[in-house]
Amino acid sequence: MFFCKKYDMIPFKETIDGNAVGGFLFTPKKNPNGRIIIYCHGSFSLAKENQVESYSDVVNYVESGFIVFVLKYDKDSVQGMKEATTLLDAKEAYDAARIFKRRLPKAKIYLVGASRGSWVAQNTMIEYSPMFDGGIYLVGPTNLPTLGEYFRKNKIFPDVTIGDKIGMDLIWPYFNYKNDEVLSSTTTYATKLNAKPMLLIYGQQDIVIPQEQGLKLAELCCLVLGKNFFLVKGGHGLGNTSGTVNLIKTWILSQ
Repeated sequence: MFFCKKYDMIPFKETIDGNAVGGFLFTPKKNPNGRIIIYCHGSFSLAKENQVESYSDVVNYVESGFIVFVLKYDKDSVQGMKEATTLLDAKEAYDAARIFKRRLPKAKIYLVGASRGSWVAQNTMIEYSPMFDGGIYLVGPTNLPTLGEYFRKNKIFPDVTIGDKIGMDLIWPYFNYKNDEVLSSTTTYATKLNAKPMLLIYGQQDIVIPQEQGLKLAELCCLVLGKNFFLVKGGHGLGNTSGTVNLIKTWILSQ
């Protein structure tokens, strides 16, 4: 039996003001709904040519009429993280939004991030909120001091060794980019973060990023449980579940 895909997917690379933005562009073949998602995936879900179409969540979005651009992090190092380059990743997400705004000026652009991609998305919104119509953040770190305590207490250290560096020695500089855990925490910039509509989702069974990270940010951003802040059943990979995807689609379409 022959099945025809409802979307097109192409590797995408375009330069804007000297900065090359790369990734994968998913476009519905019929009935686009006028919404564009700039998607920052997590550390363990890199957008590579041989696996990008396995993203069930992205396929779900695009088959529902969304245009989805999955940002590709170039020069990947440990677990997809470029050491201490959060601001560069945020600029890349912003430039991607600029490119698509020029192509489709009437479209609404939403920023979606999961896990470490949520960290990128949050910082992108803090720096460049006027470019976006809203932000969706899934199971991402927000408050670095308490997250560090949680990692140490629960002995959560990535099994990665390069030279004389192991685990957190390698990935911590990526998050602590201002050399100050408080100033690097997105909770410090709640007013900037919620300058545009935001949706925050955490898993109740997540053993990587605790729901307390979301609870603190939701409180500071004055989010309402069941409206724009959700604690759902599931672990750290809940962004790929149909329930979470449907929740996000419904929220975006309600804006």
